[in-house]
Amino acid sequence: MASDFSKDVDEIWDDFEAWLGRKHPRQLASLNPPASEDQLLRLEAELSISLAPDLRRSLLRHDGVTGAALRSFPSGQFLMSVDEIISVVQMHREIAAENDFDDWWSDFFVPIANAGNGDHHCIDLNPAASDRRVFEWYHDDIGGPTLASSYTGWLRQSVDSYLQTWDLPALDPFAGHTDIVEDLDWSRDSRHILTVGDHCAARLWDAGSGQAMADLDDVPSRTFIARFSPDGQRFAVAGSYLRVFETATPQLSSVALPTATHWYSTSIGWLPDGERIVALVNQALEVWDATTGKLLATLSLSQEVLSGTSTLAVSPSDEGRAAILSSSGMILINFDRGTPRVEHAGRPGAQYRYGSALDWSPDSELLAASTKESLQIFDSRNLRTIATLPLPESADNRLVQWSPDGRHLATGGDRCRIWSATSQEQTTELQSGSFITALTWAPDSEWLAIGDSSGALKLWAPNDAT
Repeated sequence: MASDFSKDVDEIWDDFEAWLGRKHPRQLASLNPPASEDQLLRLEAELSISLAPDLRRSLLRHDGVTGAALRSFPSGQFLMSVDEIISVVQMHREIAAENDFDDWWSDFFVPIANAGNGDHHCIDLNPAASDRRVFEWYHDDIGGPTLASSYTGWLRQSVDSYLQTWDLPALDPFAGHTDIVEDLDWSRDSRHILTVGDHCAARLWDAGSGQAMADLDDVPSRTFIARFSPDGQRFAVAGSYLRVFETATPQLSSVALPTATHWYSTSIGWLPDGERIVALVNQALEVWDATTGKLLATLSLSQEVLSGTSTLAVSPSDEGRAAILSSSGMILINFDRGTPRVEHAGRPGAQYRYGSALDWSPDSELLAASTKESLQIFDSRNLRTIATLPLPESADNRLVQWSPDGRHLATGGDRCRIWSATSQEQTTELQSGSFITALTWAPDSEWLAIGDSSGALKLWAPNDAT
């Protein structure tokens, strides 16, 4: 029986490693080398258990993972090493003994995957049981659903689920961040993709080949926002500063705008002329000359008008208009005479929150905004609500992007959902395996670039899934 288990586990790992090597070499590299026989003997001695043959064989293939590249395997968790297993079991046994939590943890439970929040996938190695079930264990509850009747079954299910999630058209070199992807943008000439992540790294990519063109790791800390100019010749990154780069020579030419010492922007956008950048800073809207770095204008906004963390969206086709979304509501800004002024302020009646998103339709006639429970569409002239698209409570949506052809809307959060702009119904969705933190459409509206909380990025053609 042990040899059959070993054969099955080896076949699963052989197929998975071959697939990762073809599709995602960086994720393959995050798998640790095999555990040694001495390590496994120490694991059994420390825990006073005998490992299931298939679990033993799997650890002899890979002793867990390193880094975030395979953080979503399996199912939003990551494989644990021998040392991690020993540490977690010892901690849980101590907690159970000190608090008489006999039903909470068993000496026969062995965690094999870690969600990072105290929850695990565990295998029950009770010799009196009829099988070696793998189940979901919750740190704040008793028991959990059975996932598979054996480690081999669980491993096969985990690999199949991972392949279904990741077997999409993707550029592996594009997966270039080790931590959360904060923002990304696709240039309108289709040639480049810009990302910011790891809290302080900006990267420029060739969208066709997936090769990194520039790795700007020396930008100041707290970098959250990335935006191309309308013609794609320049790009801006912002957060605790604002800097403009030439796309052709980003490491040789940049303009560091002389922001204040405690300057901090939650959102920026380029005006359609490609010469001015608009930035939300505290309770004010600033307009900057992208070439000279000169501050051109400042519009102060009171706490009653603009409160909480806010989001800015600049109209793509209507020269000199922008919208701001905050917990107080929505504001329309007009730049028709060069100086920003409030055109309209309203409370559309939705409950906005930290991280809510806002975007204009390509013809600038409509605005889309995310709320706690829905995606709302407004008339950009008077902020009248035109449609409300309900979202599941679990969606936790903080993203919205209108496709450049105006036919679809994309939202993020627990998964990427695509909505028809005409029927206002969901047409398809993609579950990334980790929380989707950034997305942007390609100019042809055929592709989406998606970034998530593990640092991974992928390209998806949602029309192919409908």
